[in-house]
Amino acid sequence: MRSMLVIGSALTAALAAGAAHAANDGTAVGEVVVTARRVAEDQQKVPVAVTVVDSRALVSRNIRTLNDLQTALPGVQLADSPDNVAGTVISIRGQNTPDDAITTDPNTGVYYDGVYLPRVNGLKFILQNSDEVGQVEVLRGPQGTLFGRNTTGGAFNITSAAPTADFSAYARGIVGNYSLWDVSLGANMPLAPEVGLRLAFEHGQHDGYGQDALGAGLQSEDYDSFHGRFAAKAGDRFSLDAVANYISFTQGESVVKLHDFNPASLENPATAQIAGAVITDVLIESGLAPIPQNFPTGIGILDSFIGGSPYRTGGTDDASPNRGHLFTAGLTLAYQLNDMLTLKSITGVATTARSGRLDLDATPFAILPVQEYTQSTAWSEEAQALFRVGRVDGVAGAYFSRETGEDDTLASELSVLGAPPFTYDGVADNRSEAVFAQANWRLTDRLTITGGLRYTWDSKGLRSFNHAGGTFARGLAVPTDPNAILPGGFPNPDFGQSTNPAYVCLIAPNLQNVAPGLC
Repeated sequence: MRSMLVIGSALTAALAAGAAHAANDGTAVGEVVVTARRVAEDQQKVPVAVTVVDSRALVSRNIRTLNDLQTALPGVQLADSPDNVAGTVISIRGQNTPDDAITTDPNTGVYYDGVYLPRVNGLKFILQNSDEVGQVEVLRGPQGTLFGRNTTGGAFNITSAAPTADFSAYARGIVGNYSLWDVSLGANMPLAPEVGLRLAFEHGQHDGYGQDALGAGLQSEDYDSFHGRFAAKAGDRFSLDAVANYISFTQGESVVKLHDFNPASLENPATAQIAGAVITDVLIESGLAPIPQNFPTGIGILDSFIGGSPYRTGGTDDASPNRGHLFTAGLTLAYQLNDMLTLKSITGVATTARSGRLDLDATPFAILPVQEYTQSTAWSEEAQALFRVGRVDGVAGAYFSRETGEDDTLASELSVLGAPPFTYDGVADNRSEAVFAQANWRLTDRLTITGGLRYTWDSKGLRSFNHAGGTFARGLAVPTDPNAILPGGFPNPDFGQSTNPAYVCLIAPNLQNVAPGLC
């Protein structure tokens, strides 16, 4: 359990508003409304280092993925996650979180229409359809007083395009090299006065930038995106805003190339026999080459995978592509009690899953293949009270979130020699609770004092089933009660888990008391 107290204050003048600026398409900039402090404000009056990228800038700068945003964001670096080609590593002021483990909180928080997204999986595609993006606000520096989670690097606050009062529709197609094509369709539909709906669909794909030994595409993409947003007002006091997004994707793994190896290790008599056995067994089983007559060492054949095109590798495990999805949904309710007080509720859910394989040695030999699976479901609720009394205005509230999920990695080393694989298998339960308040006291029209207070309780739980062997404990829900009943079914075979009862009995021997004949 971890608790944290955050106190923030600021003394600002209107002349210092230059800390906030907008990245646009070069046209004149009027008033830019941001929610950097959880309320709608003129960007030029917000004492926060914030950059805004709107939908026009996305189009003019040809920003298609979250990674492309770095061309419009000074001091921000965006790159593919090293272990997740569908994820993005965000680095602000040198702070980033390269490890996407479910027990690790990112240094930069990502919010989509007010809903916190704890995992980076699928983020790469979240800006794909620029017609459905309202704007992206990037806040630099620690964020904790007002935002859902404490982050030391900053925050990405992404808002989708809101429904408007006029009917409109669009269709767009894109073609390019590497067999790239993309089509998107969308419509804005006013249903009644102050009631509107936006719906959109997009499909895109390309063949990738490389190939493995079996011709499978590397860094290829095939994705579908669905987006919907419904907004309604009842008079001047009540408003409802609901948004949902679903992204399904298939990707070829990253291009990995064998750079070099140490020939001396293969010339050593103690290792020559092992090297020969690896090459012989793999070539015979795969049929990639004639059966070798005599390979006292593997120097010659390993040399053949070094050099040449960096986009052609000798790997064979990339034929199983990276598959996954990202789903987000949020419901925002607001009710204005009077001119001084407005109550707001933000309810959100974010689920994500991904499976894939990666050949880390980039050869057809089973030296170091890795299989991964991860899934996460996060629920959050934030209650706010926005107040204005005389020259004082601000917001106070409470926040709660809970994330449950699993993170599994199966790593094999020299499996053709009989070496058992090792499975890193964890089930996590992460919770965060907080109360917060922030107020702005306008001493004059040019001078404002801002103060904030936040207290956070964070807890993280992990059940680890790390073990030697090629099966996952995921989904078994090993009972701690000896009288518990085995949950229906074994692990999902779609991701390569074993249904061997011997394995079940190995990790849960007490099942033999409640499932006669199983163990």
